[in-house]
Amino acid sequence: MVTQHPRHYAPFSSSIRLIMTKAFIIFGFLAVIGLQPSYAILEIKITEGKSKAIPIAVARFFTSEQIARDDIGEVVMSDLNLSGAFRAQSGVTPGLHDINQTISEWKDKGVQYVVMGAASLQQTGNWLIQYQLVSLYGQEPLALNMQANVAPRNLRRFAHAISNKIYELLLGKKGFFDSSIAYVLKQRKGQHNEYRLILADFDGQREREILRSKKAIMSPDLSSDGRKIAYVSFENDVSQIYVQDLYTGNRQLISGEKGINSSPSWSPDNTKLAYVLSKDSNVDVYMVDLASMQKRRLTKHFGIDTEPAWLSNEALFFTSNRGGGPQIYELDISSLNKKRITFRGGYNTSVSTQHGGEQVVFVHRNSQGYQIALQNLGNGLMETITASPNNVTPSFSPNGEMVLYATSRDGRSVLGLMSVDGKHQIVLPSSEGEVIDPVWSR
Repeated sequence: MVTQHPRHYAPFSSSIRLIMTKAFIIFGFLAVIGLQPSYAILEIKITEGKSKAIPIAVARFFTSEQIARDDIGEVVMSDLNLSGAFRAQSGVTPGLHDINQTISEWKDKGVQYVVMGAASLQQTGNWLIQYQLVSLYGQEPLALNMQANVAPRNLRRFAHAISNKIYELLLGKKGFFDSSIAYVLKQRKGQHNEYRLILADFDGQREREILRSKKAIMSPDLSSDGRKIAYVSFENDVSQIYVQDLYTGNRQLISGEKGINSSPSWSPDNTKLAYVLSKDSNVDVYMVDLASMQKRRLTKHFGIDTEPAWLSNEALFFTSNRGGGPQIYELDISSLNKKRITFRGGYNTSVSTQHGGEQVVFVHRNSQGYQIALQNLGNGLMETITASPNNVTPSFSPNGEMVLYATSRDGRSVLGLMSVDGKHQIVLPSSEGEVIDPVWSR
């Protein structure tokens, strides 16, 4: 049985052997996350934090009416703390007030900035949200002063938008708090497993089920415009690649060739999908133009070529064992020229890129187990940014400052989030079950 669901919101501003999509499976390694299920819902847990985070206070947003939704101030405070760039705490006085009345209290707590706001219910049923970001030091005390009319269903999304404004103003970088993540949740239901394709906010909140099946679902990838998701489904007892519209729920079969159909990856302009097929008696990377549905074979080698990940519309990375062990290669789409980019260690797979970025993250095996590694594309320098044994399937945040991945905690595969330097690490909440193949929207 397969149940599919559209995504409902208004846009704001069984076995592992069957699967064969990830290189660690194709190359015969891992039941890395062969973990026993645990049934406690996790809360957000910061396992390690940055010492140079900006101290900021966020007051509860004052309102004379009861907001049945998330308090905006609490969401903003959580966002800023999750980023690792801020050390956010509750404000001393809620609401919009004369800053001079409380400035000394905040300074005594070592606070540099304060976020204050108010929400009032309008006759239309929407909320008028006003908020300020105030600097306690410097010549311009009022850094940001804004208001907006927000529908009740969009209050949490608007709180993420406020966090983006603060992040961009104080750090000079684009925020990522209004982005989405997708992952597969494997759950035990009686005598069989059930797989659910989940879409959630970046912080793991507001889980929405996109697809449910008794057969495996794998390798989700979100289009950069946020409208569609590609994934692999075994609902017909063979691997097939689908693209599903997140607003209407409509979906299209992209590839159902004999053998392996795996690892779909959106091009940055959303016009093409790269994916893996074995239809010609070998595992290779292909590309399809989604308008014409014309396929093109990008690799042709007796080795296993898998896991494409786009760097730009003209280039992508893939994993191959053509050199003996799994390593990551770069491929030029026009010329089909290839070059190896990983050389440290005998096992590097599951690469993720920030489109047009200067770094990649991937799974690197060392003596401590399977780690997430970061590599600079310019100088080739590689750094391992995790230390626990089982860390797989990394995915960059839209701004390249954070990494989402699957990790092991208390005998369970869960969502991990960390800064690119590995100094700020978090476990995100998810429903009961095993997290598989998390991916961040771009």
